[in-house]
Amino acid sequence: MTINTTPLPTKKGEFRVLILAAMPKEYSMLTSWLEDPHVLASFDTQAHIGKIKKAECLTVTTGIGKVNAAVRTYHAQLQFQPDLIVNVGVCGALMADLPVGTPVLSNAFTYHDVWCGEGNQFGQVQDCPAMYEVDQRVLKTFAETAPDLRQGLFCCGDFFMPSHLHIAQLLKHFPNAMAVDMESTAIAQVAYMTRTPCIALRIISDTPITHFDHAKQYSEFWDTPEPAFENLYRLLKEFLALYMQH
Repeated sequence: MTINTTPLPTKKGEFRVLILAAMPKEYSMLTSWLEDPHVLASFDTQAHIGKIKKAECLTVTTGIGKVNAAVRTYHAQLQFQPDLIVNVGVCGALMADLPVGTPVLSNAFTYHDVWCGEGNQFGQVQDCPAMYEVDQRVLKTFAETAPDLRQGLFCCGDFFMPSHLHIAQLLKHFPNAMAVDMESTAIAQVAYMTRTPCIALRIISDTPITHFDHAKQYSEFWDTPEPAFENLYRLLKEFLALYMQH
């Protein structure tokens, strides 16, 4: 992939939001979120630019997994220079009281498949933070606009949770983990390197901690995903309206 590093022109006082989704079926849920969208042809995946209220927004399909997420986040960061990065999509629940369809917000990120040896914490890339914390102003704004929205630790790794043994191992290291996915921490690491506030705002699509066949549960979620994504859009829109006033 050839990366176009030419920045897009900016307007004085413009607030920019980069919205990233891993899969085309997640991305297809975002198509109605933007006002006056148009294709941004400088990406090798689906990418559109438009507005949510007064925020200039770029939506990009990253592809599945940490490398795809990191590369395309960095590409978008170079070109779009966002004020905020938002990772949207689905995730697996790591708490028993999170049913399918529940929206969840990251307050921190880590990896569940990284170990760099003695002197590092499990999940820590050496010389990087053990966890990537979400900016407190972002969390406080969500607490004002959506006080019932669950906030917690997102764990990220390059496999779809295959068994309860893997989940038990994850929870041994991160007993307070809320959700698991395959991209969020890689995006957060790029955001940390570029000093950009970053969140994951995702939907519980399956519950591997409690459900005996969470792959089937995940598949069934996609039969009617629209209401959950409409709720996610409402949460983001209400957050941005207040956040941009500060």
